[in-house]
Amino acid sequence: MKYPLAALGILSLLALAQPAAAQSFYCQSKVIDVGIRVDEVLRYCGQPAYIDRQYVERSLRMGTSPLTTNMSIGEKVIIEIQRWTYSGSNSTLARYLTVEDGRVTEIRTGSY
Repeated sequence: MKYPLAALGILSLLALAQPAAAQSFYCQSKVIDVGIRVDEVLRYCGQPAYIDRQYVERSLRMGTSPLTTNMSIGEKVIIEIQRWTYSGSNSTLARYLTVEDGRVTEIRTGSY
């Protein structure tokens, strides 16, 4: 009984590790990773095939943009979230980047 439980634990850890592998990729030998500025992504990867824009309401937290210094913590603001799609070629999968405040916050990989 101990071995099936151990195997389940190992499989769970592997499943958790899987999304982290999709958090970066290469464009022209430059690593595109979470946190990179969008101007760098555009420089190395070019324009995305598609950009979807969505506006969401968020509460301000500590460490927000200096542009919001006249606002109080907890105050609601509307922010733009962009989802960029880079379509894959025959040998690569499509990349989906989430962009907030000029930086990549998430990278997903999938079929186009």
